[in-house]
Amino acid sequence: GCSDGGDADSLIGQLTIDLVVNNAVLVNILSEDALISPEKIELSKNYLRLSNFEVLLILNFGIETEHKRIFLSNDYKNR
Repeated sequence: GCSDGGDADSLIGQLTIDLVVNNAVLVNILSEDALISPEKIELSKNYLRLSNFEVLLILNFGIETEHKRIFLSNDYKNR
């Protein structure tokens, strides 16, 4: 699994986590021509729902640089 420092390119379902920061923030780095898709965002939310992580950043360095921050608190997930 992911630990402090992270396991680069760990495959979690269909989502590849490139970096784990301070055992608290997951980072997914992309280089796609298209904008971050709603499907990628939903997949990220699903991973957060099933994990102890609360924050996931998607960074896209494609033609148009963009980022998405996804936050799901563990309190919310445990309701």
